Amino acid sequence: MNPLFVKKEHPFLLWTLAVLFLVLLSNGVAHAYTETYKATGWQSLAQNDFEAARLAALDDALQKAVGLAVMAHHPEALTGPKAQVVMANVLYRRNKLIKRYRVISEEAARKRYRVTVTTDIRIDQLTAMLQVSDTYKPSSTSIRKEKIVVFIHERRSARYISAKPSLNVGAILADQLKQAGFSVTLQQTSPTTFAITDVFMQTPLFARQALALGRQQQADKVVMGIAAMNMTRGRLSAALFDVASGEAVVDIKADTSDADTTTLPLELGTEAARQLLKTLKSAPQQGQPTVGQGILVMVTTYGNLQKSVALRRAMKQLIGVAQLQLVEMSVEMTTLSVLGSISVQRLVEEIARLPMTASVKRAPQGPGGNQVEVVLSRY
Repeated sequence: MNPLFVKKEHPFLLWTLAVLFLVLLSNGVAHAYTETYKATGWQSLAQNDFEAARLAALDDALQKAVGLAVMAHHPEALTGPKAQVVMANVLYRRNKLIKRYRVISEEAARKRYRVTVTTDIRIDQLTAMLQVSDTYKPSSTSIRKEKIVVFIHERRSARYISAKPSLNVGAILADQLKQAGFSVTLQQTSPTTFAITDVFMQTPLFARQALALGRQQQADKVVMGIAAMNMTRGRLSAALFDVASGEAVVDIKADTSDADTTTLPLELGTEAARQLLKTLKSAPQQGQPTVGQGILVMVTTYGNLQKSVALRRAMKQLIGVAQLQLVEMSVEMTTLSVLGSISVQRLVEEIARLPMTASVKRAPQGPGGNQVEVVLSRY
């Protein structure tokens, strides 16, 4: 068809095609699903070539972030005879999986260059990439995850806004809860016509507004509060509500100083998630048995994702382990929550027998002694 004919004789066809294109584009964007992972990369300094070391450390951090996403969503891809081939293919095509990344910190020390980044990984594309592999087997579990709605109203100073910070406290908190195994919805706009202030948070109306948001989103729990930030300090005040009982479960307070506009939201969101997971980590997903007292297992992985996955699978097979839940995960450390009738002493003895374990001990500083520290072998 002649383009001039479309433009002069039938201009409505041009508008129709344009609208159709925008609809298709918006549908594609709506189905995109990303998650944020934090990772640190290292590179030795050779002949004081800082730029080359920085680029290599950045690439190492991005590869580790992709590996964390694979571990969180598709651990099957890290085991089996073709695991190395599959991961090599995923890392080779990592640019298609990384939507964006942000450098949190970087420094040169002790003849090494270190770069820490937060990376947004396209989980839907990662799944599609792994589905062509023989090692990928989607999970068949039908247990419904507990759903949490997060809304954190941010109050920023004028100078802080002018610095154009790229991170959001609510988004950081939501990502941390997702990685702990919860189904999380991030509320972007205020669910109430009232201005969320410290005074408003002390009124019964604040609780009613939070619970109304939870019922509207068909959620089990709601995290709602306010974060105030200037150029060097941030303060977060929020509360966790249980929708079914209508009660406030726990208050969350976080305060950070001597930070910058890059790390303020990250520090506030991470601290809020840490406090929340203390309350939520022992609450099982709906449909799972709850037996005995929770045991917190801190695993030093040294970045070995394969051994970390193998440890989790072996622990799931232990008699007396009713539930194994991922609480927190980074490149060097993984935190697990164990629920069941198994005792701490027997759990330590069973983990010590596993081939990937270098050392394991009961941590005396743990709450009630129910904390175990595990170090995986490096090789």
